Order: sequence, then structure tokens, then C-alpha cells
Amino acid sequence: MWYEKTVRGWTETELDELKNMWNKGKTIREIAEKLKRTPNSVKMCMYRHKEILNLINKHKGGRPRKQDKPVSKFEKQYYGSVPYLHWTITKSWGKAQ
Repeated sequence: MWYEKTVRGWTETELDELKNMWNKGKTIREIAEKLKRTPNSVKMCMYRHKEILNLINKHKGGRPRKQDKPVSKFEKQYYGSVPYLHWTITKSWGKAQ
């Protein structure tokens, strides 16, 4: 009924099934197999009409962060970019080695 004007090419029963399966935790591939559609078409329908279908967002966001390495006191002191011509500052000029 209300789906017909907003989602072209999908029947009301398909959209109800898509919404129910997604909210039960099924994957896009499982939904696509059940509805006899491609996973990409299911994914795009969900993306384009997520407000209309009131879908639950399962994912909380991007990849997990890597564990940070412990930083030594020396690294904390000299953190940042290397100054221009830094080798001239650290080289002992005038002394034979």
C-alpha cells in the first residue's frame, strides 16, 4: 500500500519480509536467497529506503582500532616532524672523527 509509491519494483510482501528478516538478524545474502533477488539489489533497496522501512542499524561503525604501542619517554619528547636540515644540528662540525 504505502510502499507502492515509494519503492518501485518491490511488492509489499517482499518489503515486509525484508524488514522482518533484517530485524531478526539475517544477512543480506540470506534475505536475497529467500526473496530470489540479488544481494546487491537487496542492499541498495535497504540503503535507499532505510527511513521508510524503519530498519535497525546492526553495525556500529568502521573497523576496530589497532592497539596502540607503548610510547617511550624519548619518543614523547621528540614527537613530531623532523626539522629542516636536522643533520646539520646533530652533526659535530669541526671535530675529526
